[in-house]
Amino acid sequence: MLIDAGVADENELSYFDAQTGEVHPILRFQAPFASYGAEFSPNSNYLYLSGWTSSTEKILQYDLSNLEPTVFTQSFKHIADFEGGALQMGIDGKYMLQGKKQDGWELSMIHQIEIHHVITNKMAYFLEAK
Repeated sequence: MLIDAGVADENELSYFDAQTGEVHPILRFQAPFASYGAEFSPNSNYLYLSGWTSSTEKILQYDLSNLEPTVFTQSFKHIADFEGGALQMGIDGKYMLQGKKQDGWELSMIHQIEIHHVITNKMAYFLEAK
């Protein structure tokens, strides 16, 4: 799958056919904020979007098990509020999150992402799923 996370709140989820090189749109959806970063979970069960509202930055988790547009768009869970920006997976499979500090920027690491709660201080550590 591919995700085109649009800054204008509209995102497009697509299927990439590795044999033909063709991209097939699956659905377009609006996040409740302007998306800035997007990544899939390692097992492709979830889509994570980072973005901002007028008051804070957020990470949302979307469930990819049902891609019917209404079900998918209502499946999101609010994972965390943070001060930062882009969410990206590193080559080691860990997720990185750019964050604001009083004197500049820092890079936070998310150790486990398929969860529903977060503890934050210098680094972002996610709790195990229940």
